[in-house]
Amino acid sequence: MMVLAYGIPIALFMCGIMKPKSKAISFLFVAYFFILMGLNTSTPDYESYRVSYEYYGALNYSLEIGFGLIITVCKAIGLTYQQFRMVFAILYSVLSIVAVNRLTTYRNYVLALFLFMPFVLNVSGIRFALASIIVCCGIPCLMPRCKRGLVKYVLLVLVGMTIHRAVVVYLIFCLARKKYKLQQYLFVMAVVFGGMVIMRTNILINLIQIFVSDASLYIKWLDASSGDIGRLNLVGFVSNVFFVVVFPLWISYLARILCGGTQGSVVEDLYSIEDEKTQRIQLYKNISINGLMMIPGYLISSEYQRYLFGVLIVYYAVFAEFRYEVKRMRRGNKILHDAISILLPLLLLGLYMYSMTSHDVMATFKDNMLFK
Repeated sequence: MMVLAYGIPIALFMCGIMKPKSKAISFLFVAYFFILMGLNTSTPDYESYRVSYEYYGALNYSLEIGFGLIITVCKAIGLTYQQFRMVFAILYSVLSIVAVNRLTTYRNYVLALFLFMPFVLNVSGIRFALASIIVCCGIPCLMPRCKRGLVKYVLLVLVGMTIHRAVVVYLIFCLARKKYKLQQYLFVMAVVFGGMVIMRTNILINLIQIFVSDASLYIKWLDASSGDIGRLNLVGFVSNVFFVVVFPLWISYLARILCGGTQGSVVEDLYSIEDEKTQRIQLYKNISINGLMMIPGYLISSEYQRYLFGVLIVYYAVFAEFRYEVKRMRRGNKILHDAISILLPLLLLGLYMYSMTSHDVMATFKDNMLFK
């Protein structure tokens, strides 16, 4: 069974790369996502979600009514915790394929990368996983051709917040459809460095405590001196920030090639671009650059990795477009570019596995009812 548990994802990965548009392969990915998440029997958050489910009503989920509603409905029809996870897995698996289909036509390539990073982690953190995939479904709404797109995107972020309030941060992607000149690029840098100063000095905590009576939750996630969550040492901070920076750099480079080298290297005004494919690639690039504003959070905790993990599916869409759309490139160079695109998420997964000494990340593939 061990061979099967680890052989299936490897086989799916290879099939996704070789058959990027196959509906049959897409179905297998969705089915496998359901199996991994719905039939999982042991993850770091497995027991905490069990307690949340079985004792819901005695616990406080007042700010996340969507998650509470799913629990309420499942308990009302008599589902066990494991059956509740199956329902959650169905929702997540279906929304994953919806999101990928909206982002690119090469869905199986994206799903192949997504399977190893971050899906294998999402099996544990199911709330943020569902909330972030809802947001990713809304990313194409930021395209100029989408009528009332900005409103639709904000609404989807709000829906995601009913599952996990942390996705409110993704509202910064509303800026991705606007024209960026040097001043706006400098604004991103100012947010990064200014945010780092604020995080280290706890200025934000002091302001929140003035206006919020019970600020304990905000203190936990914003207090640089808190020891409650995974703090990063200097090496850990640099290692994690490396990926936050290298993804937009690589995406910007690929986007420039995809768009024929005619677009700027930073961020474009989408309304000045007529070609729909170019608009889409530029939007994804803009989003990756706006993602740099997440860096200050790493001063607080490694938990802020989730913001990068949550939108990797968007970044993979650029990788997919490059792999299958770019034809005029020397074979050796093309192989090298494709290898880097695949290697980046695998290295990120490796960093996560190395830093998570409390549990075996790869055990997610075998800790499953199907392989017992």
